[in-house]
Amino acid sequence: MRLIRINSDFEVIDYIHRLIKLRLENNNKVLWLISGGSAIKVEAEVARRLNKSNEIYKLTVMLVDERYGKPGHQNSNWHKLMQAGFWVPGAQLEPILVGKNIAQTTIDFAGQLHSQLATCDFKIGVFGMGVDGHTAGILPNSPAISSSLYGVHYRAGEFHRITCTTKAIENLDEAILYAVGKEKSIMLSKLAEDVDEQVQPAQILKKAAVLTVFNDQRGDIYEDRI
Repeated sequence: MRLIRINSDFEVIDYIHRLIKLRLENNNKVLWLISGGSAIKVEAEVARRLNKSNEIYKLTVMLVDERYGKPGHQNSNWHKLMQAGFWVPGAQLEPILVGKNIAQTTIDFAGQLHSQLATCDFKIGVFGMGVDGHTAGILPNSPAISSSLYGVHYRAGEFHRITCTTKAIENLDEAILYAVGKEKSIMLSKLAEDVDEQVQPAQILKKAAVLTVFNDQRGDIYEDRI
C-alpha cells in the first residue's frame, strides 16, 4: 500500500490517465471500475483525456456500485457521472441500471463483472472512502464483505444498493483510493493498521494486487507527492 500526499487533483488525474493509456497502447484489454461521490470530478477529467486515445475500444468501464432505481434517477451514480461530463466514445460502457428488477439487475452486474475480471488484461478500480470507513457500496457489516459472489444487493438507509464485493476487489491489478479532506484522516490512519473489515470495509482494498492511496493532508503516514 502506498500513501501519497497530493497538492492538486491533477496529480491523481495524471496518474490514472497514464496508467490506463499505457496499458491501452500496449494492446491490453482494460477494465476500469469507477465510483460516484467525490471521485466523479477526477474520473470525468480522466475520461476526457482518454478520448484522445486511438485504442479506446479496448476499454470497458463499469461502476463499483449503484443505488437501485429507474435508469437516470437523481441519486444514481451513473446519472451523476453523465451530468459531470463523463463520456468515453468508443469504449464499452456498462451502466448497472437498465430497467430490470433488482434481483436480475444484480445477477447481470455480478456476471458481467466476473466476466470482465476474468478476460481483461489489466483491471483498475477507483474508489472513495466514507467517514465511516465504507468504500464502493460496502458499508460496515455489509453482506458484500463476506459474499462469495462478485456483486450483491441489500437495503441500507433510504437506498437499495447494488455493489461489488471483496471477491471482485481482490481480483484487481490496482485499486486507487481517492480520499481527500481532513475528515478522512482518522480513517486513513486506521487503513494503515490491521482493522476488521466489518468495521472498516476500506481495508478490503488492500487485497488488490496494488493499492495506491491519494490524500491531501500532512502527517507521518503520508509519503511525498509524486
